Amino acid sequence: MSDFGLEIFPEVGGRFTLDSSSTVLNLAGSGSVEIVDTSLMENGLFYIDLHHDMPVDCNIVLLFDCAADMFWRFKVNPVTGKSQMTPRDSGYIHGYKRISKNVVRVYATNTSNKWHGYVAEFKYKLLYGISGNNHGSGYGVAFSGNDGFHSINDSSTPLPLIYRDIINFTGIYTPPVSNPANTVSFFSWSDPDLTLIPASCVTKPRQPMGTYYGYNRNGRIWTANTMMKVCTFGLADQDSKYGIDIYNGSGKKVYNSKNGLLKNIAFQGLSGGEYNYIKLPGEPMILPCSTGIRYLQTGRYENGDVIDFGVNMLNNHISAGYTRRTYDAATHGSLINVSPIPVPYINANDYF
Repeated sequence: MSDFGLEIFPEVGGRFTLDSSSTVLNLAGSGSVEIVDTSLMENGLFYIDLHHDMPVDCNIVLLFDCAADMFWRFKVNPVTGKSQMTPRDSGYIHGYKRISKNVVRVYATNTSNKWHGYVAEFKYKLLYGISGNNHGSGYGVAFSGNDGFHSINDSSTPLPLIYRDIINFTGIYTPPVSNPANTVSFFSWSDPDLTLIPASCVTKPRQPMGTYYGYNRNGRIWTANTMMKVCTFGLADQDSKYGIDIYNGSGKKVYNSKNGLLKNIAFQGLSGGEYNYIKLPGEPMILPCSTGIRYLQTGRYENGDVIDFGVNMLNNHISAGYTRRTYDAATHGSLINVSPIPVPYINANDYF
């Protein structure tokens, strides 16, 4: 943190500081990544290109709801006539990179390099942080120092902090705002039996992003009372009688200082399988996502379970953990995939 900057006391409470160590995240766009058999390939990986307007000199961040998926095939034993659903393959997001000013390439892979007619869908939000010498057209606020240059300018679309609270979580969280699907929420809690996952990953058809479910270690929906900190960010009304306004060249207000902002996202990859904890610095708040999927079965043409992995938290430690556990009769096979896409987190001390 710098000795110089701007301290804001948002309407939702708490305090928020902008200084030379603050990288404010802006929304470039959102949508779905759909990978199919006909998707293009590069170096053995399927890929799809996302097209969104971004400044030349910026750092990009992709936030996914689901980073892994599994698909099936129906089989019949020619001798006994028994039928079964067999896990045919599983796929996951492998990574992404910016290949030109307004194009980000997302890579996905699976175990057989085929999607077998299946459509693997991963919802996303693309963010960027303005840095370096990208001053826009010279209108806005900037902070420079030993840590570099960071700004909110007339080309920015920052994500304001629109809800902040300590809540009693009982299994489902939808932010109490007008358009939850256009938000992202970060959480901090300390109960190793509770794992969070976006509702969009465990519902058919897929829900929009914005709502989050909790599950216990047995893969059942969470019903206990758990206190947790939550910060929800999303596009919001910028009107206020007080504070600092920033406008773009078209006269549109892009920021008012009544709001804190999403800033300084960090990432941590998960090591190994479920409940293998990794320590994070400070007081982390994580963005829940589907981190992988596992299929368990007891024997050929017998019953099995599909288990979705979310993010589990114990104080400042995180791990993959069990969420929805689905019982599938007459199934067989064994698969596990954990995506290498790391878990995003922010520092609770920036907002509480």
